[in-house]
Amino acid sequence: MNDKTKKKAGTFQLNKTEAIHGWYSYVEGYSSCLVVDELERIGINNISSVYDPFGGTGTTPLVAVQNNLDSYYSESNPFMLSVIDGKINAVKKLVDSKIEASVIEEFREKIKKHKFKNNIVDYNGFEKFYDPISLSNILEIKNMISKVNDENSKKVLMVALSSIQVLCSKMIRRGDLRYATEKEKPEPIDVKTAFLEKLDTIIEDIKTQGSSVKKYATLLSPDAREINVENIIDCVITSPPYLNGTNYIRNTKLELKLNDFLLDEKDMPKLHSKGIVAGINNVSKRNNEFKILDFVKPYVDELAPVVYDSRITKMVIGYFNDMNDVIEKLSIAMKDGGYFVMDIGDSQFAGVHIPTHDLLEKICNIHGFEKYDETILRERRSKNNMILSQRVLRFRLHKKNKKELPVVKENKQISFDEIIPIQSDSFKKQAIDFINKMPYKQEPYSGRNWGHPWHSLCSYHGKLKPAIAHFLVKDFTAPGDVILDPLSGVGTIPFEACLQGRIGIGNDLSELAFIVTKAKLEKVSLDDSLQTLNELHDYVETNKNSKKIEKLIDENSSFGFNGKLPTYFHPDTFREIITAREFFTKKFPNITDSEAMVFSAFLHVLHGNRPYALSRTSHPLTPYAPKGDFIYKNVVDHIKDKIIASFKKDDFENYKKGSAIYGDYNNISTLDKKVDFIICSPPFADSIRFYMQNWMRLWLCGWNDKNFKNADKIFLDSKQKKDFSIYSSFFEMCNRVLKPHGKIILHLGKTDKIDMAEELSKYSKKYFTEVYRGSENVAKIEKHGIKDKGATVEHQFLFLQKK
Repeated sequence: MNDKTKKKAGTFQLNKTEAIHGWYSYVEGYSSCLVVDELERIGINNISSVYDPFGGTGTTPLVAVQNNLDSYYSESNPFMLSVIDGKINAVKKLVDSKIEASVIEEFREKIKKHKFKNNIVDYNGFEKFYDPISLSNILEIKNMISKVNDENSKKVLMVALSSIQVLCSKMIRRGDLRYATEKEKPEPIDVKTAFLEKLDTIIEDIKTQGSSVKKYATLLSPDAREINVENIIDCVITSPPYLNGTNYIRNTKLELKLNDFLLDEKDMPKLHSKGIVAGINNVSKRNNEFKILDFVKPYVDELAPVVYDSRITKMVIGYFNDMNDVIEKLSIAMKDGGYFVMDIGDSQFAGVHIPTHDLLEKICNIHGFEKYDETILRERRSKNNMILSQRVLRFRLHKKNKKELPVVKENKQISFDEIIPIQSDSFKKQAIDFINKMPYKQEPYSGRNWGHPWHSLCSYHGKLKPAIAHFLVKDFTAPGDVILDPLSGVGTIPFEACLQGRIGIGNDLSELAFIVTKAKLEKVSLDDSLQTLNELHDYVETNKNSKKIEKLIDENSSFGFNGKLPTYFHPDTFREIITAREFFTKKFPNITDSEAMVFSAFLHVLHGNRPYALSRTSHPLTPYAPKGDFIYKNVVDHIKDKIIASFKKDDFENYKKGSAIYGDYNNISTLDKKVDFIICSPPFADSIRFYMQNWMRLWLCGWNDKNFKNADKIFLDSKQKKDFSIYSSFFEMCNRVLKPHGKIILHLGKTDKIDMAEELSKYSKKYFTEVYRGSENVAKIEKHGIKDKGATVEHQFLFLQKK
């Protein structure tokens, strides 16, 4: 199978055009080519019998008999049993008796000539699902079929009529059965036309392919948990019900009613309760009790606080309990060395991943089944962006390897009534709600320029989107909380904390990041800022023509990455920049709040592509090689314009002053107050080197050639590329500064090669419990007009809590 066929093989799509297989379209089914491929893998000559414990529409049993293999099946849905019987055993009997399609052909001619009465009929409440004329026509055909003398032809005719129920109703199947929209069904489908078209297909299939059904298929028991055979089956190929994948009874309720398995919709719960507990509607107060397998219980514990319906936890327990019973029966019914092939998909509820394939593999191991191969057929994303997969698991049975069933010791059996919901975990609920809603993607927060003007105090490559920081603070913390970002960049997260009445603390090893963060968190007045600006003005005017400045100009004129520094500025402007640089760098790191504000404005206007910039035309984030005329621009005047503009919109109604720290996060020790929350966006996996993207602004902060050469040894974005174990010390620091049960939220970047959330979670386990993780696909998002953002394909959110 090629990749395209492999993806479709796990669906019913390929069966729709196949003889006999396509008589009844089954959304939940898989294609015959999947079964054929698995038989070829095993080697048909190596086996003589095949069993499908979840027969569905009969794909596996039909392929088996077409290959002259003994075929066994089970299926709890009585309508689907009638489909299997009609497609296999009825066809085999028609061919063996030489009747073939003759009776069906006669019936077709009768329908062609029939004039329908079009009466309004009562259908025990099911009339709401049909146009009145369509329902009348369907029931007239059903009545005519009941008078057919040949029982096998009658079975095939009922399969044909059943197959057009949804098509000719007001309903549509799109995963689940629902009412069709006017666009999907603008007018009723003509019953007579649809039925005759189906009969034409069936007649042709029986004539040309009926003889391919070489054997009869044997029903062992409708319920696979109740089969009572030993050592007769060589191979099992099946697809168990997916955990809450589909409501199999509700999806076939029109067919169940037509075939008299339901009187009205009130009968449906009786059928729900007979099947494997795979959906919420299967959950019932059964008399029997359910074992909780020890490796299933952690998922139940994780689900209980967050699920929107308490039946979900019961469903998970019941599903694996029931599947254990089925697999145990298979281990008895199968021959030693037999092959077990299972098509299965995983699930998620309220953001909790249930790795169904892994848990079923554990159950299989208990009963002597050893996995020898696995294939992923296809992957998809759930509504909250979680990647789920459909895969084929392949096992061999070794009966001597059976083990004791591991159940929860303190409560070996539990009934549904005895399940006690675990105390609500508000942090997890908040996390799930945040990931499901992603509020920062909604208007007006999704706008590129949304946020307080001070978020743009200084341009910075790689800055976290302010809207994300806004909601992480708003949704997870409370006014007065102490919020630390130990890798704060230009302070987006702690500044949002301060704006919302929290105490924001930002730490960074970059001088540029520290200066801008300090300006935002230790809010100074406009008057103090202008006073410092006057001091700068006096210093520049006094010193710009000094010998010291002449020497500094010479020393720095050969520096630069996308062009040497003098190529960016008019000579007189460059002289003033060098002088102003000297004013600030000799004060560092004991810079005041007003100096930080003025310096931040200076850093912002250093380069760009608009009149505010001191440079020739370049780029405001990364200083690309400049172009345009050399125009003198007064440094102090441009800084002043930026400062005044920044104070024009000063909405600080709820602002609470925070603080900035300069240095390595490992050196953060005792703070004035223990931290309630750490919210942080570390450098993304395989990220750009921030110090290179911000090279000119770092130069203005005092960097020289030596700093840039040593940067890879110092900064996290370079160090983590070699080894993520450096985060061990990060989480040790987090544990040290956080209050008991303090929380961490990390905003991370995943690449095709590196799952950053998974990597960091590993190193957090000594001190923290992973509460939840979620992600946002950003592969196609444009950022600042630059479509190539590097290797990042997902933004991840990792939620941790201190043990």
